[in-house]
Amino acid sequence: MDAGSDIDDGTITSALRRAKNEKNSNVDMLLCGDDAYDNYVNYLRVNNIRVEEMSKTNTGGFKAIKFIFGNKEVDIVNESFVPSKEMWGIEGSAMELHQQEWNFADLQGGGIFNLMENQSVYRALLVNFGDLLCTNPGGCVRIFNCA
Repeated sequence: MDAGSDIDDGTITSALRRAKNEKNSNVDMLLCGDDAYDNYVNYLRVNNIRVEEMSKTNTGGFKAIKFIFGNKEVDIVNESFVPSKEMWGIEGSAMELHQQEWNFADLQGGGIFNLMENQSVYRALLVNFGDLLCTNPGGCVRIFNCA
């Protein structure tokens, strides 16, 4: 959804409603790039909505702005890996971590343990490969042009 260089509650509500109605998605978190987050916080302050009173503490101690959509809360957080002027909506229960078992990597064509150059020290590399998969990828939301 294109926010038209500005973000407000109406735009967020429209995007969440569209995800729910068209893709049966229950978005419970909005991840915001830096400019999008700053622009939304500014929108709240201009409209005399106190951000401090709307925030809650999530697992791990970080704060999120509460956004009420229907009968549930959607957390709005600042996320450094999201492009600066975008918001991404995800449904946490639709995300699954698929990973392989922990293994030692073979280095330098040899075995697990390798002698480090010019030292009497051996090293080994422990690796694990994993992917975060979404069971309803069409239900994810992308709001761009938020600032």
